[in-house]
Amino acid sequence: MNKEIINNVYNGHNELDKSCFECKSSKSTLTTLDCCIHQLCKKCYSDLNIKEKKCFRCNIDVVIKKDLCRYDLSQITPLNVGPCAEICKNVECLNLYKFSCKKLLKCNHLCYGTIGELKCSPCLQKKCENYQNIFNQDQDSNCIICLEKLTTGPLILLDCKHYFHRQCLLLRLISRWNGNRITFSHVFCSLCNVWIKCSNNPDIQCLVDRELLIYNKVIENSLNRFELEGLHTEEAFNNPTGDFYHKKVDFAFYKFSYYLCYKCDNPYFTGLIDCQFGANVDEELDKSKLLCSECSDLSGIEGITECEYHGREYILYKCRFCCKFSKFFLFWDNSLLWELSLKTAKR
Repeated sequence: MNKEIINNVYNGHNELDKSCFECKSSKSTLTTLDCCIHQLCKKCYSDLNIKEKKCFRCNIDVVIKKDLCRYDLSQITPLNVGPCAEICKNVECLNLYKFSCKKLLKCNHLCYGTIGELKCSPCLQKKCENYQNIFNQDQDSNCIICLEKLTTGPLILLDCKHYFHRQCLLLRLISRWNGNRITFSHVFCSLCNVWIKCSNNPDIQCLVDRELLIYNKVIENSLNRFELEGLHTEEAFNNPTGDFYHKKVDFAFYKFSYYLCYKCDNPYFTGLIDCQFGANVDEELDKSKLLCSECSDLSGIEGITECEYHGREYILYKCRFCCKFSKFFLFWDNSLLWELSLKTAKR
């Protein structure tokens, strides 16, 4: 078979959409095989059934594939067929196809990876001899984030060998944490709970590296503050049967709160997490008002604004309304406020 003809199907050419893959004759009715993308006319498909019921090219048991879009499973007709026989003209499907790998694997099955990946992911066809059975993931498995089939979008194979939809993982990394307090659950694999690594996808790895930089800064600051805040004397840290026994990093994340500065994009300490209010998120809070002490204009603020030895790093300021430690700086009133005092200030 002509290898160029096979590749054309994935490069957006439609020459094969109107011709039989085996005899090359143009026919009005073609049958697409589920073992591959090959389309056969009635005669060749009949010969296939008479023989061994195996694809001429793949030598795999044949399953008839309905003319459904690979991504949204909508019916494909001559009027809505997209850049290839398996894709419709739906805008979302075209966008998914845009970021999908267009290559064929050595077994002649479609690569379900993404464009720009360093190497193609292993075959996901369970009946293929090249199927590697990684954590029992195949073309019928679901993405753990959206719970849709893996094959309904371009895939990212993490270094921990778990698959995710590119669009799901990308949205998760861009959205980051909920609320204002910095957390890092979005950069841990949902299946094995290890830090995400995408060495095969440099564009995704850049986003992960950004989070790792913030993570290291939070750890460094937390360890420096650990004894200063007296956490080393707390019972939870010294209890041999407790979850935080001599685990400085884990206990610091449990007790400390950090926000991300809007100007310098660095994390800054906002005090200990209050058990009563720590879970509350003020949806009205404008993130542009979240400023670290280095980026805040402290002119007119009473008291010490800079330490002779440590600068502003360890100076805490109290809210002018409730006397709690402030968490952000408010431009319009030149005030340092605690999160739950914002509504009081607006009154």
